[in-house]
Amino acid sequence: MHIRILPLLALTAALCAAQSPAPELTLSVNGQTEARFEPGPPLMVQLSALHPHLLDPEPGEDVPPVILPALDNSWANAVHLTLFNEQGEPVDIAFTLHTPPEQRLELAHGEQAEAWWSLSPDQTAALPLGRYLVHAVLDTTSFAVGDEWNGAVTLDNVPLILTEAASEPTVADQAAGHRLSAQYAALLGNWDEALQHVDAWITIQPESGLPYAMKGDLLTRAGHPLQAAQVYTKAMDLDAAATQAAEVHVRESHNTLDGKISEILRALAKSN
Repeated sequence: MHIRILPLLALTAALCAAQSPAPELTLSVNGQTEARFEPGPPLMVQLSALHPHLLDPEPGEDVPPVILPALDNSWANAVHLTLFNEQGEPVDIAFTLHTPPEQRLELAHGEQAEAWWSLSPDQTAALPLGRYLVHAVLDTTSFAVGDEWNGAVTLDNVPLILTEAASEPTVADQAAGHRLSAQYAALLGNWDEALQHVDAWITIQPESGLPYAMKGDLLTRAGHPLQAAQVYTKAMDLDAAATQAAEVHVRESHNTLDGKISEILRALAKSN
């Protein structure tokens, strides 16, 4: 029997060349890679999937897309999240996936996508104080086909510390609480509630551009682009004013320092 090896090799090479590269994955909790939080506020886990080739390809260079297959209508279902306590035991708690819009994810070079999970305020309120780890694994080995990425990868753990709530929260603590509550409400699609939290943040930090920027993002996502544009303008005005104030402060500090140095030099001159 004659076996036609060359066509078989060519087909194998073509299939290998078309195989999806592995994605670059990062994990954060409440916007941080190490988080300290209190019982009661929501806890949000963000996974970012990036194409490993960030730059534009060279002429003639073939950069295949990252393709993550869908599992039960979403690629994010292939991510397994576990919360471990400080004894290394898995905590019996379920993260809620806020399903991303893509089912089968396809990323060209330079592109990225996100998936979000959360623990509700009631869930975090029930957790004992202590140290925890958020552990995540992406595994497509049992259902990937064709050009889809077939593999498993364990992400870097995110350490958490659950501490007692402050008896007298600072303005910064209150602002952080409103920001998290607004972000959580937005994940649930409760735009009015999200905007109420960000307005409360503006009330306690009216000179900061950050809550205005977040409000602009929320209004944009809720389908109010004209209102969002006005709020973005306010955020930029406040940022510009803050930058100008910081520059004035730096100049005044330099002038004060120059004055002190001059006094020291004059004192040294007199002593000699």
